Parts: sequence; C-alpha cells; structure tokens
Amino acid sequence: MLLPLRHAALLAVGICSLSACRGGNEFALAPVSGTVNCNGAPLKAGLVVFVPVSTTEEKTNDTGRSASGMIQPDGTFQLTTYASNDGAIVGAHTVQVFAPAPVDDDAPLTDANRYACGNAPLQQTVAEGDNIIDLELTTPKPGTKRR
Repeated sequence: MLLPLRHAALLAVGICSLSACRGGNEFALAPVSGTVNCNGAPLKAGLVVFVPVSTTEEKTNDTGRSASGMIQPDGTFQLTTYASNDGAIVGAHTVQVFAPAPVDDDAPLTDANRYACGNAPLQQTVAEGDNIIDLELTTPKPGTKRR
C-alpha cells in the first residue's frame, strides 16, 4: 500500500513542477527587467518595488504579491515575486524606487531621502511575455510640488 502512495506523491510533484505550480499562485507572472536613471545617469543602488493595483471598480485586497529587485551598480534591476528573477504579476502596478538609507541616522525620513531621486511612486503595466521597463527619474526642482 505504501508503494502506490509514494508513486502518487512523486507523480503529483512531477506534474506540479512541469506546470510551474507556485504553491497555489493564481496570478500570471511575466519577467521584468530594466534600468533606473536619475537625471539621465544610472542610479547605482536602491530598490525597485512593483505593487499590483486593482484595475476594477471593486477594490479588493486580492491583487497579489508585490515584486522587488535590487538596483545594481550599472542601474539595472530584475524583479522577483516568488522565485529569483521570476518577474511580476501581469497587470497594473504602482512602482516605487527607494534610495539607500540616509547616511545620517538622525535625518528625518522624508520623500526626498526615502524615494530615489526624490520622486513619488510611478505607474507601470506588466504585460505577458518579457518586459523591459526603464524608469527615468528626475530630481524635483526646489519649491515645486510633486503630483
């Protein structure tokens, strides 16, 4: 009796791995990579976070898991949701690019030193297939209000 159960378990694991099971993940993923530039130059460090948003009138908490990727010294990033570099959930996202922590631990955490290049969150859409999403950030001019 134990032998058939073992075979069934192995078969289930095999089928799951062939069909790219992700522990009950019901959201389609697509690979996402790109570069982050600040005032035309590659951002050398930081974190990119893609947070799925609801695209329907009915707002729900079931929009899926966010994806993130570390910014490399050349400004490039690749997003991870469940497994390394697997991408982000297909659909609309709010994108936040975080700067490294301020050097002075006593400095207040403001948008100017929290978000890379002082920018507010952006909007991007992840499509099916490979996505190359380049993020162009600019430092807000002093005295101007952000959107």
